[in-house]
Amino acid sequence: MSEWLTKIFSGVLSMTVSAGWTILFVLAVRLVLYRVPKRSVYPLWAAVIFRLCCPFSFSSLYSLIPSALGTPVTLTAQGLQNGQTVVQNPLLPGGPAAAASGTGNWGWPLFWACLWAAGVCALLLYSAVCTWRVHCSLQGLRTVRPDGMGVRIAYLPAGARSTFLFGLFRPVVYLPQGLSQRETDYILAHELAHLRRGDHIAKPLFWLLVCIHWMNPLAWLAFFLFEMDMEKSCDERVLLRMGKNLTSEEDFSEMKGEYSSVLLALSSRRRFSGGQPLALGENGVKGRIRSILQYKKTKLWVSIAAVLVVIAVGIGLILNPVGKQGGGGPINMTFPKELTTGGNGKGYHISMALPEGMSAVEIMGAEASNLPLPSFAITANGETAGTITFYPFAADAEDLQSVDTSSEDLPMQIYATIALANHADYHNGYEPVSHTDTASVALCRPLIHDIENYAGHTPDAPWIEYDGILAYDMAGEPYFMCVLFHADILSHEQLAEIAKSVSFSYQ
Repeated sequence: MSEWLTKIFSGVLSMTVSAGWTILFVLAVRLVLYRVPKRSVYPLWAAVIFRLCCPFSFSSLYSLIPSALGTPVTLTAQGLQNGQTVVQNPLLPGGPAAAASGTGNWGWPLFWACLWAAGVCALLLYSAVCTWRVHCSLQGLRTVRPDGMGVRIAYLPAGARSTFLFGLFRPVVYLPQGLSQRETDYILAHELAHLRRGDHIAKPLFWLLVCIHWMNPLAWLAFFLFEMDMEKSCDERVLLRMGKNLTSEEDFSEMKGEYSSVLLALSSRRRFSGGQPLALGENGVKGRIRSILQYKKTKLWVSIAAVLVVIAVGIGLILNPVGKQGGGGPINMTFPKELTTGGNGKGYHISMALPEGMSAVEIMGAEASNLPLPSFAITANGETAGTITFYPFAADAEDLQSVDTSSEDLPMQIYATIALANHADYHNGYEPVSHTDTASVALCRPLIHDIENYAGHTPDAPWIEYDGILAYDMAGEPYFMCVLFHADILSHEQLAEIAKSVSFSYQ
């Protein structure tokens, strides 16, 4: 359960990062298009909703999402101790692959995941209670469907001056009693604009996403501005619809004054609120009235240009940059300076690039204490796809400098720790990909006994095949790196590309 919760929280964090950038970009575009009608800018919020709810997207060269949002993933190997021996063979299924899935132990990741889940539950409960109270308050009101209208209308009790559209699947427009025909026309034009555009669905969906991303302050700001743009864009549609037959500027200005007066009157007293009803009310009425009074009909070419800009920006914010979809990129593993050997005081660093869709996280907690050196789990789509583990060189190696780094045979002087394991077989091949006088990176395809899930006689346990990468540099620390992937999830070419990306450096 804790592992499941931590994975979900990790996915939400990934979405909230890209959504945060999308929100900032939308805010910048709103400032640039400040004088453009809100009905042209309002569709931009669809990109924000997409980023808040969808963890995947198509990749394209045309993307406004910075590639740095997905990478790099920096991992720091801490707690190394010279002379540390192998406590548990991480090549076995009970090693790092199992430890990687055991992230359920209590720690900071689980603490933040629990805090996030508690906040989501509290906000959803609050929204459900508010919506239920509104629903109960509206029970018993008689609804009618006027001729030629695709929505039902109900009148609120005497004294109520609110008006709103309530309901997801069978929405109803609620009106106060005693309105003039002119006031009713304005209100219905506004609420029908919401209904035709699907705002009665978009707003609850956005609010649900805010509840999920409640730890991101930009999500709250986005919802507030989304609601403002939504109301102002509907106000503009009312002005266009009610003023389409007006020929003089004086008549159009008079109509704007009438509509503003209706908004002001309806905001004076509000009885029904809460939940997610789309309502004409006190929220933002001052700004809406100012926007209405300042509204002017725009030229056709201006509207077309604004729509084209919004479409281009929206598509760019939805698409992921090429090669960064779902993670991937360089991993940097650093050995602290105080743990280096040879007295040179230099830090030892290993870098490796994962393919897109994969990421790595250091194995922490009690599982990490059972591993020989710091290890990392490689994940793809939330599932463990492999591991990165470090081992010490053979303790009795007399002259490592004599090792042939280009040899196609497994160099026993280097890999003795795992090559001589009772439950591993490396006869499937050892293929050097790159080498120098002191360093080598090679591909291998080991067979490992599945003794973890086998209850019979150990030698008869089934073998499991892995795709592996072995790398070392004798000029640095006396450790080598073993990267194991589940068999056949990557092609030979992909494995070779990963191996070629391995590099060693010292600082």
